[in-house]
Amino acid sequence: MDKDELTSLFNKNTKMIILNTPHNPLGKVFTLEELQMIADLCKKWNVLCVADEVYEWIVYKPNKHIRIATLPGMWERTITIGSAGKTFSVTGWKIGWAYGPANLIENLQIVHQNCVYTCSTPIQEAIAIGFEFELSRFGSPESYFQSLAVELEPKKNLMAKFLERELLKD
Repeated sequence: MDKDELTSLFNKNTKMIILNTPHNPLGKVFTLEELQMIADLCKKWNVLCVADEVYEWIVYKPNKHIRIATLPGMWERTITIGSAGKTFSVTGWKIGWAYGPANLIENLQIVHQNCVYTCSTPIQEAIAIGFEFELSRFGSPESYFQSLAVELEPKKNLMAKFLERELLKD
């Protein structure tokens, strides 16, 4: 990330930044230093941060996902977005969530009530049960959240080797 370029884009007219980390499709995971730089800009210019963190559980070592809302002074200016489809590997289950301070979420709820069109009750119940179950295992090697990236890493490596081989053919 080019610090000078990003800094030059913030000014008194900047209202919001959308941060995607871990990033899809590139896989970029912002470091603590990069997140702190973004946070400092948000605080300096009083900018809202919408953090798209739907791939938070698919991070490969040595990278580590850090929620920008956990940095000093960022909770009150951050809406964090999550996805059940990504979290539980249930592609097609279009259910997600947003969290942040009440004053920001209240405004988001107004938008939400006018744009949600698919969110069946059985899927909502399944996601709630999944979270309840995983909460009891959170932090342990058996936790789905901990094991997901470990289980996907061999597939990622296989795909990377295949793509490298195909690129070398050209």
